[in-house]
Formats: sequence, structure tokens, C-alpha cells
Amino acid sequence: MNKEHTPSPQVKEAVDAPVCAICGKPILSNSTIDHVIPQAIYKWHENYLGRDEFVRLRRSITSPRNTVRTHRRCNERKEESIVTISSLHVSRNKRSKLWKTYHSVEPYIEAFLQNKAALLEKQHQRCFLCGIPLKDGGVLRRVDDSIGRTWDNACLICHRCNCRVKSKDVKMFRLHHKNLRRGPRRTRQGQRLPRPDATAPAAGAPAKEASSR
Repeated sequence: MNKEHTPSPQVKEAVDAPVCAICGKPILSNSTIDHVIPQAIYKWHENYLGRDEFVRLRRSITSPRNTVRTHRRCNERKEESIVTISSLHVSRNKRSKLWKTYHSVEPYIEAFLQNKAALLEKQHQRCFLCGIPLKDGGVLRRVDDSIGRTWDNACLICHRCNCRVKSKDVKMFRLHHKNLRRGPRRTRQGQRLPRPDATAPAAGAPAKEASSR
């Protein structure tokens, strides 16, 4: 008498699990929603477009038809790069919606890629922080977070530096690590000396007299 084979819970979970749109493997944990056309497209156009045009661009990119489910690691590796829609592991209907979104914002994508290529050439194809060659084009960041997203305030860094900087200001991060590389000042006996205060007068220098005016 033949017994009906029942798959184990692990096998059933792998069969029913959704598939990552980027790598095509089942998503068992750490899933995330990814924007196929990256949100950086509209964020880096905000200071160059009129209000109505910018709102239309943002709505197109943040629309649910521009999103797919992926592994978190695949999403992090993708960063802001634009994947080929035909290579995604999605249904025919979903691929059709993605192409419609792509064609509606194609001029903005081309402008974004041209500006990013010019910035990469300006940095000699190297990371703004560590100087290693950027093989994948790098991650676009603001140098100074207190200033808006303009191409004069933009830089490209590698994925490793982007993980180290996270929410910190690239300018302050670079300055902080520059001071760390100098190391503490020490005497000949190895005793550590405090850093001189920029506002304090140098040793032996005459103190400034208060003005009587």
C-alpha cells in the first residue's frame, strides 16, 4: 500500500515562500520592499524642478507599482543603481507596470545618470573617503548634510564607507577620522599631552590688551 508523501514543514515553507525579485531565490527571512527606480532620482531633482513637476516625479517613483519584494541584502547591495527590468524575477503584469513607470520618468533618469557619471569622473573613479576604485559607481551622498541635495554638494563613496558613515555627515566623518589618524601628542617619556586649545594664546605669546575704545 503506497502512502502519500507529505513534505516536511521546511520544504513546504521554501515552496510557498515569495521569490526575491533580484536574485530569484525564495525569501525565508529578512525581506524588504525595494524601489526598482531608486528614490534618489526624485530626491536629487528637488532643487532643480518646479513644485508641480517634482510632485509628479515623486508620485511616480514612490508608487506601489514601482516596488518589488527582495532580500534585505540584495536591496543593500543594489543601493541606488538601476537594475534591468527584464532581468527581474517578477510576473509579466508586474514587469509591464515597471516599464510604464520607467518610460514616464526616463528623462529624469538620464539626467541623474549623466550627473553621476560626471561626478565619478571628477573623483577619478575613486571613493571620496577611502580612495579605493569604485567598480559599481559608488553610493551618492551629500558632503554636508546641512546643505540641500545639489551636485556641488555631492560625493560618491564605496559601500563599505557608506555603512560606516550611516547617518553621519560625510564632511564631519572625514574630519573626525583625519584627527584620529594624527594620534595623540606625547612627550619623549610617552606621556600623553592634551591638544592645544585654538582659542587659548600660545605659550610665551603676550596677551592681547583690552581695547580702551
